[in-house]
Amino acid sequence: MFTTPLGLLALLGVPLVLALHVFRRRFVPREISALFLWQREDRSSPAGRRRQNLMRSPSLWCELIAALAIGLALGGPRSCGTPRAEHLVVVLDSSASMSAQTQTDSISDRARTLLAQRIEDLPPGSRVSLLATGPEPTVLSGPLAMPAEAIAALDQWHPALGTHDWNESLALAAELASQERYTLITDARPSMPLGPNLEWIAIGEALDNLGFVDVLRTPTEIHLVVQNFSNQPARADLRVFELDPATSRQRLEFARTSFDLQPLERRVHKLALPEDSPAIAARTALFRATLEPDALALDNEVVLVPPPLRRLELTSPFQPDIAKSLGLSTDASASAPHIDRLLELVPNSRAALISERADLTIAGQASPSPNTWSLVVSNAPGARKEFIGPFLLAAGDPIVAGLSLTGLVWSANPDIQLTGRPLISAGDLPLLTRSGNTLSLNLDPSRSTLMQTPDWPILLSNLAEERRRFLPGPERTNLRIGEDLSIRTLERRRLSLTPKLLLGPAAKDAKALSARSAVTSDWLLWATPQAPGLYALASALESPNIESASQATSETTWIAVNLLGGGESDLRHLQTSKTESEARNATADTEPNWTLALLAGLGLLAVLLDGLFVSGQLRGRV
Repeated sequence: MFTTPLGLLALLGVPLVLALHVFRRRFVPREISALFLWQREDRSSPAGRRRQNLMRSPSLWCELIAALAIGLALGGPRSCGTPRAEHLVVVLDSSASMSAQTQTDSISDRARTLLAQRIEDLPPGSRVSLLATGPEPTVLSGPLAMPAEAIAALDQWHPALGTHDWNESLALAAELASQERYTLITDARPSMPLGPNLEWIAIGEALDNLGFVDVLRTPTEIHLVVQNFSNQPARADLRVFELDPATSRQRLEFARTSFDLQPLERRVHKLALPEDSPAIAARTALFRATLEPDALALDNEVVLVPPPLRRLELTSPFQPDIAKSLGLSTDASASAPHIDRLLELVPNSRAALISERADLTIAGQASPSPNTWSLVVSNAPGARKEFIGPFLLAAGDPIVAGLSLTGLVWSANPDIQLTGRPLISAGDLPLLTRSGNTLSLNLDPSRSTLMQTPDWPILLSNLAEERRRFLPGPERTNLRIGEDLSIRTLERRRLSLTPKLLLGPAAKDAKALSARSAVTSDWLLWATPQAPGLYALASALESPNIESASQATSETTWIAVNLLGGGESDLRHLQTSKTESEARNATADTEPNWTLALLAGLGLLAVLLDGLFVSGQLRGRV
């Protein structure tokens, strides 16, 4: 049997070899008295090709064997009795609820036991493809792995993900199964429509649970949100520990409290971080909060790291009277700070010591520094026109979000034509535009009432927060599993994310979770690891100069990844059920094609021997 019959066309090389040997060129004999009379050898054959008797030389047999063997090999010969092994394709649900603990065992252990038994019951020569669900499908073993390899790969499976999509994982499994039967092992009846070739097995058990559903870390406070996922009252025993940054181990207990929760009740517990504590550096400390063990360990503990500093440096070169009219200052005296009111309005900000290094400046002209954003107030002498609305706002732009601009008078110079994309307009006249890092404002503060309305501080606050979003470093440091880590860099830097403290079942196999690395020079959206815990984000300046790269300082930022949201914490819907599939078991060709290998090897050997015969290296030895 041949799997590629068109490849047999290569057998036409056999008669072609015979034709070349039968119709050889006939050289005209020439008698000479001495070779030195000939300046060069005449190898032309004026007689052309003529049919001659076939000379059964070793070269002929080698070429015939090579043409025959290679032609048969290209046809894909297979034995009619070649077995097709059973192919078991399994998708494991990696949701955190799969790691829930019952009174006797965990659901994930049930899945391992069930799958291991299925693999052991496979006939000899079978193969296994083992997948795990996730934002992107994870191949735990295979495709077409040996049964022993698949059983060993089960130890590397630690379900810890939040609510996620299964479609890509199931689509890959269907492709591996060649549209035949494949299996999904989960803990509850799937809510999504499934294909007819899918066999799903639910091995869950309804359980009561208590867990963290949200956390918030500010420089001065910790907010811990706990919810009772049961139909009866429960008591939460909450403890908060400080972690040692060097070893990631618990150093001392920071707080302890207990409170009762009614069925499905959610409660926020706040902890103040004293700045004057001699034992804890509140703004830089690492914390770990825990609840008493229950059905799901992954939502019983969270780690909290300091929020990114991302402090804005603000400046304004305006004279005190103009700064006061713009609402940047509360005092028009020369000795008072020119932006004291602006600093109160923008949290986590300070006055820039060097104006060229400011993050945001409010001035009469744009800053020459490429890293400084500018709000340019155009108040050139000339005619004035007052507008009372309605004003047109750029929909969806964060700088004008929340503005109403009703009940105010806006005085502007109608002869000034601002460049850039209009954000606020009065008819055809742009009043606020944006071009790159520069915002231009056509406004006469002495004749306008904008500064006396809530819209002006909202506008300044929006501008400051939009500038803060573009500061270098991670945008957030306390993340949920499945949330992207957003990082901004101003120069080309090499980043690495290394686990320091893992929570839940993955902590037993911390060595298997290797560090991740990337290089970026702008924005980087990095998918968080699939294991909750504490990670160190190292950032170093990348330079082609080895000496400069070795001297570049490395910055480390703590990143916390926690299972939050509550979608996987509600275990009341877990159940045990099963749905069979009418599709036949998937099969796969697993036996090596020795016939094809022998033919290909024979053909290559014949070509090699033919070359040796033609070159004369084997002449006289045969």
